Amino acid sequence: MLHATADLRLSSAAGIHDCIENEIAVRLAAKDPGIWGRRYVERTRARMGLVDVLRIARESVPGILAGVDSVRSANLNRIVLCGMGGSSLAPDVICRNFGVELLVLDSSHPDMVAQAVQELERTFVIISSKTGTTIETVGHLRQFVQAFEDAGLVANQHMAIVTDPESPFDTYGTDHEIPVILGDPTIGGRYSALTAFGLVPSAIAGADIARLLDEAISYDSLLQSNDESNPAIVLGAIIAASARARLGVIAIDDRDYPGLGLWIEQLVAESLGKRRTGVLPVIVSPPDGYVPQGAVRVILGTDAAGHGSDTVTIDAPLGAQFLLWEYAVAIAAYLLDVNPFDQPDVEAAKEAARRTLAEGYETDEPDFIDGTIQAWGVNSLTLLDAILQCRAAMPLDGYLVVTMYLDRWRHAGAELIANEVSRHILRPVTFAWGPQYLHSTGQLHKGGPLKGTFIQVTAQPEQDFMVPRQSYSWGQMLSAQASGDAAVLEGLGLTVLRLNLGDVESDLARLREALLY
Repeated sequence: MLHATADLRLSSAAGIHDCIENEIAVRLAAKDPGIWGRRYVERTRARMGLVDVLRIARESVPGILAGVDSVRSANLNRIVLCGMGGSSLAPDVICRNFGVELLVLDSSHPDMVAQAVQELERTFVIISSKTGTTIETVGHLRQFVQAFEDAGLVANQHMAIVTDPESPFDTYGTDHEIPVILGDPTIGGRYSALTAFGLVPSAIAGADIARLLDEAISYDSLLQSNDESNPAIVLGAIIAASARARLGVIAIDDRDYPGLGLWIEQLVAESLGKRRTGVLPVIVSPPDGYVPQGAVRVILGTDAAGHGSDTVTIDAPLGAQFLLWEYAVAIAAYLLDVNPFDQPDVEAAKEAARRTLAEGYETDEPDFIDGTIQAWGVNSLTLLDAILQCRAAMPLDGYLVVTMYLDRWRHAGAELIANEVSRHILRPVTFAWGPQYLHSTGQLHKGGPLKGTFIQVTAQPEQDFMVPRQSYSWGQMLSAQASGDAAVLEGLGLTVLRLNLGDVESDLARLREALLY
C-alpha cells in the first residue's frame, strides 16, 4: 500500500518508533482522547467518531440508496451540491473518480450562483453543512428555494439537506418538509468523506458508494496495527517530519486520483496548520509539475518511473486513501502536539467578512493603477514591480499563494499558473479559489508558520443580485470575504498584494506574464 524511500524512512524513524512505543494507532482505535495531550482532552473527546466511521457508513447505505431511487424515479438527473470545504471536497473527488457528474457550488460568486440555478425542472439540490450556519450555503439554500418557487416547482421535491442533528438546517428541513439526512456530530467536517456528507451526494450522482466503503473496509484492520506495517503510522511520521523540516512542504501528485490532492490539502492544512506549526501541501500537476527542493513528493497511485530520494508512493483504492489519510493526519497531529480536530484561526476571516457586511463596505483608493488593474498593499507604480516586490518579500523558506475570487467554472485554466510560477522562481507556489479556500488552507495561512506571501485577485462579476432575505448581494458577500481575509493576513504582518481586474481575460494574461518575468 505504501512505499517510502530509504531517506524518508530514516528521517521519520523517530516518529515511527514514538507511535509504536506509545501504541498510538491502538489508542486511536480505542477512542482515547488523551492521545493529543491533556490540554485537548475535552475537545477531542467529542470528535472521536472517526473510529466508527465505517460501521456507521455501512449501516446508512440502504437508506441512502432508497433516497437515490426516489430521485431517479422523478427523472431528476442534474445533481447540484451546495457546500463548502469538507461538505463538498470529498463528494467532488468521489464523483470525478467514479466518472459521474456532480455540479459543486462552493462559492459566493454571483455568476456561479446564477449558473447553478438553471434547468430547475430536472435539478436535484443537496444542501450540505454540518453546522447549518455556513454563510454561503445558507444563501444557496434560500436562492434555490426562491428559484423553485418562482418556477412553480415544489422545492421539497427537488432538495435534500445533509447536516448535523439540531442544526438550523435540521430545523429548517423539518419545518419545510425537505428530506434531512443527519451526519454524526462526533466526526469533524474534513474527516467526513465516508459519512453522509461524502456518501449522500455521491450516491445520488451515481457513484458506487458500496464499493467505495468496501475499499476502505479492506484496509481498516491494517490501519489499527501497532507496527511498521501500518501505513498510517509511517505516513503520519513522514508528514510530521516534513513539518519540522526547513521547507515544510509535501508535494502531492494525484494524477491517478483526480481531485484527491485538494481533499488532502484541506485535511492536512486545516488539521495541522496551527500554533505556528504545520506542513504546506502543494498540488503537483503532472506530467511536469515542479517539486521544490527539500519537499517530500507524495504519489497517489503507482510510480513506475521513480522520483528520487524523498518520495512516498501510496498505491491503494480511493476508499482506502480516504481512511489512510484521516488516520495518518491524526497521528501526525500527535507527533506535532496539536489538536487535529479544531480550526482556531478560520473564524477570524469569517468574522471580518461578517463585520464588513454589517457595517458596510467602502473600497479604499488604489495604491496604484496599471492599465485596467487596480492594486493595493504594495508601494509600487506598476504591476510588474509589485510582483517583484512580493517575490523579494518571500522568506527563504517561504511560499507564494495566489488566490482568485473569480468564476472558477469560466476561468478554470487559471489554476495552472501555480506550477508554472513555481518552476520559474524555484519556490513553493499554491493556488486557491476564493472563498472556498477560507474553509480549507486559510487555517494554515494564519495559524501555521507565518511565511506566506499572498496575491489576491478579484474582479467585478458580470451580474449581481441580492441574497434572498438578506440586506446584501452575492457580490457584496464575495467582496467582504476577500477583504476580510486580506485584513487578517495583513494584521499578522504578512505581505498581501490585492489586484482588482478590469478586463479579466486580458488582465489574467498580464498577471501571468508578470509572474513569469
